[in-house]
Amino acid sequence: MRVYTGMRAVLMVVATAACAALAQEDERVRWLAEHAVPLRTIAIHENDMSDLAPLKAAIGGARVVLLGEQTHGDGATFAAKSRLVKFLHREMGFEVLAWESGMEEMRRLDEAFAAGRSVEEAPGIGLFGIWSISQQCQELLGYVRKERVGERPLLTAGFDDQVTTAPSSTPFPKKVNGFFDAVDAGMLTAEQRESLGRVFAWLEQRPGPDRPALPGELGAVRSLLDVVERERERLEAVHGRREVRFQERAIGNVVSFVERMKPGVDAFNDRDRRMGENLLFLANEYYKGKKIIVWAASMHNARRVEGLEWVGSANNHRGVRPMGDVLFESMGDGMYSVMFTAYSGRIGRPWSGAAPIEKAAEGTLEAMLHATGKPYLFVDFRGLPEGHWLRGPVVARPLGYAPMRGAWPESFDAVVFTDRMYPSTAVGAEPEDARPR
Repeated sequence: MRVYTGMRAVLMVVATAACAALAQEDERVRWLAEHAVPLRTIAIHENDMSDLAPLKAAIGGARVVLLGEQTHGDGATFAAKSRLVKFLHREMGFEVLAWESGMEEMRRLDEAFAAGRSVEEAPGIGLFGIWSISQQCQELLGYVRKERVGERPLLTAGFDDQVTTAPSSTPFPKKVNGFFDAVDAGMLTAEQRESLGRVFAWLEQRPGPDRPALPGELGAVRSLLDVVERERERLEAVHGRREVRFQERAIGNVVSFVERMKPGVDAFNDRDRRMGENLLFLANEYYKGKKIIVWAASMHNARRVEGLEWVGSANNHRGVRPMGDVLFESMGDGMYSVMFTAYSGRIGRPWSGAAPIEKAAEGTLEAMLHATGKPYLFVDFRGLPEGHWLRGPVVARPLGYAPMRGAWPESFDAVVFTDRMYPSTAVGAEPEDARPR
């Protein structure tokens, strides 16, 4: 009898705890239903953007807005980001769209759009194929091309140190030689003059056991930076300080990119540090005074990720320092970083096909957002009061759909939720589930 009574007491405790958890979750769903901003659509061609008006107060005076994505294969996220780019440009005066692609290449793409060249040329110039050959980015690229010569031009930029075009086809080595030759044809030695071309030829070779060691010419490329420093006054007299600083960073990006290929290098942190520094250069020097939209993976845009706890996995972010940390240390509330997430659906890249993602588990942020019954939502984290439940540990999966527990306002300033994800597809291919609801 005592055993039966004890078991009944245990079951009552468990049931009471379960009911309390359900009540708490229901209360959180009610809060989201009442306070999250419902977005009418994620279609960029919709000119009525009144549903996005609350974002003005949320973003406030931030000069840099970072738009993330979960996996580089999230078609609905691409669509939602495209509409936000249009809103930020038209309604909030943002003038630069900076992509997670090569800094030098994206400047050439901006020049190409200014000259009236087509969107179809973007992959060859250097915008990563993740976006340039995605059907879900085509309307955005068309908008950027059209607005490049509009009344309020929307400029294209890049901040990655990677070489994002075919190394054998890039005009960059010749342009660098011409940059120095315009001042003095004898400014560079023969070794320096050929160094960039040889490094790019090395990059053209497929990585593998047969690939030769890192080229010795990298030292000659690095010495180009010494020439810039030594001849800065003469170079600025011909090109101006702004152009000299750009070329200095562009050459430095090649050095940074190749150096990361050495064994034992912490490639993620090194790349993100360089990308953060490139963005600060764009914001504080090259596009000084202009407001910038950043298009990149959420993992790069995040900050303070060490506090995120992986659920059901031994993985962790110990020692990881994303680009968002670099920016936040310098800009603070001058940056506003948006994470994106989804409840269920499919993901995929144009060349890999689609695969399903599991429905978010009960109790996660995605499941609670799904329970509101609204397909698209925006939640501002920055305006939450102290002690709010969203400021405490919550399980969510904006980083590669891996569930993680953390205080998400420490890592991002807002979330955009799309209930149903659909994949990124090749240009001209639109999957059935890609039709916005």
